[in-house]
Amino acid sequence: MKINTLKYLMLLVLPLLLLSCSKGEDSELRARGEGLLALDFGYDLDPMSMTKAEEPVFAIEVRDFKSDVIIKTVEDHNSLATDPIKLKAGKYIVVATNGTNVDAAFESPFYEGRDTVVIEAGKTCTSEIECTLANVKVSLVFTEAVTSNFRSYNVTISNEAGGTLLFDKEHIDSCGYFKCTGTLKWTINLVNTDGEEFEISNYISDVKPRQYYKLKFDVNGNSGVDQGGASLRVTYDTTMNVKEYSIGISLNKKAMPTITDASGANIEGVLRAPQGAGVLGLLNINAAAGIKDIVVSHNDAGLLGVGVPASFSLLDTDPASLSACGISWSAPQAGATSTSLDIRNLLSQTLALGDYSINISVVDNQAQFVDVVLNIKVIPDVEISIVRIDTWGKFAYVYAQYNTESQPSGMGIKYKKSSDSQWTDFTGDLTVDGVKYSAKITGLDPNTSYDFQAVSTKDVKDDNILTGTTSGVSQLPFSGFDTWIQESGAYYPTDNLSNLFFDSANKATGAMGTNPTTQDASFKVSGSSARLESCSMLGVLAAGNMYSGYFVERVGTNAKVAFGRPFTDRPLRLKGYYHYAPKPIDKTKSPYADLKGQNDYCQIYIMLTNWSEPWVVDSGAKNFIDPTADYVIAYSQITDNTNTGDNFKEFSLELNYLKDEKPTYIVVVASASKYGDYFTGGIGSVLHIDEFSLEYE
Repeated sequence: MKINTLKYLMLLVLPLLLLSCSKGEDSELRARGEGLLALDFGYDLDPMSMTKAEEPVFAIEVRDFKSDVIIKTVEDHNSLATDPIKLKAGKYIVVATNGTNVDAAFESPFYEGRDTVVIEAGKTCTSEIECTLANVKVSLVFTEAVTSNFRSYNVTISNEAGGTLLFDKEHIDSCGYFKCTGTLKWTINLVNTDGEEFEISNYISDVKPRQYYKLKFDVNGNSGVDQGGASLRVTYDTTMNVKEYSIGISLNKKAMPTITDASGANIEGVLRAPQGAGVLGLLNINAAAGIKDIVVSHNDAGLLGVGVPASFSLLDTDPASLSACGISWSAPQAGATSTSLDIRNLLSQTLALGDYSINISVVDNQAQFVDVVLNIKVIPDVEISIVRIDTWGKFAYVYAQYNTESQPSGMGIKYKKSSDSQWTDFTGDLTVDGVKYSAKITGLDPNTSYDFQAVSTKDVKDDNILTGTTSGVSQLPFSGFDTWIQESGAYYPTDNLSNLFFDSANKATGAMGTNPTTQDASFKVSGSSARLESCSMLGVLAAGNMYSGYFVERVGTNAKVAFGRPFTDRPLRLKGYYHYAPKPIDKTKSPYADLKGQNDYCQIYIMLTNWSEPWVVDSGAKNFIDPTADYVIAYSQITDNTNTGDNFKEFSLELNYLKDEKPTYIVVVASASKYGDYFTGGIGSVLHIDEFSLEYE
């Protein structure tokens, strides 16, 4: 057996008993139809996970060649020196292993060697086995350009077997081992010093066992303009065949691809397509980074029945081949940023009445994916179709369209409570845009189910109705700041800690005799106000603050705070009063050291999110809330660095809704020092707040 000088090699030579038999034993074995198995056994160690002194133990399995059934198992190969393997004459597979063959694990190499042997009665067969790394090893390297420009980063790596490892702060220097499936997918998440988040993914193909992938992440600032300026370079090498693999990926990615219907219909809801109308189904596809591929797929017997393939690419399929189905498009050229897919004839002329589902996937040249499922309901030919509704607390937007060449007579909207029988005609002004029209219906009751119908003189059909429920109009508990309690030296704006909605940093500082946030009955709009003062604790700034959520714990001079309270309503604005008396900024930390000497800033903001649980901020880790993140449904803020004088100042924060969905959490924050998260502000800056309320109309 050839031995690589870079390997550690163990040669196990069994005693003479195993290599040759006495005449008596030879006869016995032959009489029983048995032979002996000897092993000429070596292993190729991973020098980063084992040492020669460890003398690893290998398990031995002997399997029937035809059935692959395990015939014999030996847990420790060392036992073979005194307990040889006796086997019936026949053909076998010998397998030696060390470690556990899992889909993915840190610091868990798996070694395996195999050999096929033929046992003859009364004879000794020697199996030559060399055990080598059977899974794939991965480690990471980050250059100074990454560690100095990004305050946090982690990498997720997975294989096609579902094995996934997260190389986070705890495991960033660990080695990961993966079952070899031919492909590894990696995704790196980064947050730069300005709080901007990036996610970049790609694949490594042709992955083989025994390979070692050392992924090196580096920032390359020399990318072209089309790539967004800065890019990430990833390289790897393997112990089997050293090579470099470099991918330039934009860190300033362009907008995600989008798919919209030219009619303005909400493609995330049910598309109601009247037969013969031909209004719905002109899909505009945009990809600012350039279209790489567009795939249309479905698993619908009705679509297959009219000749629509189960899957086809707009880039690789001849459009003429699907024209008979009512589908047309202009194949986008390389680098194109937009195209259109026209399925209007499919929906209005080809398909029978019923429900259909079509999936459209778009991938751009920056590896960004968008998958949209079109749920389509082909309905009878009507003059008027209701398209979608958007219900709020006390009003609703209703969107409809007409399906005729010209605007039909009597075009309008009706509505009623679902529990009522009598309809009400909408008498306000309709907003008309081409064949689309809409109405804002006000005066509705919260938490109530309503039916909405699009009508004309000709059309009053029950299937042209959509039903929706208005949201609630709840208020923020204890937002007048008139009720306070004291517990363990800390003050809280509530009547009981079990009812706590707003919290502050008092729990961390109250035990030391300081409460930055207190009740003020002498300076208020009504009842009492909340007084928020930035002060110095243990030599660092402790910003006076108030937030919906709860304080978790203090760790040295850092703190963990859970932001957000469960909330499912959709207010339009947050109103209230504030008074601010700023001091010059005298406590600073990076990246705001340049603010020293300027007036401090106060901040009040409201945010609605789709979190599944509160957002726990660790000021040490600086994983602060990002108002531009994808989890934000609506947001609004006010900042001020001026003295508001002798009186309170009224404010109204109009919420900017970024998504058409109901929230799960609400975050309301007020701070006497806007940059208090970074221990930057002015000692003695005081913010008073009072009479916060949510408005729904």
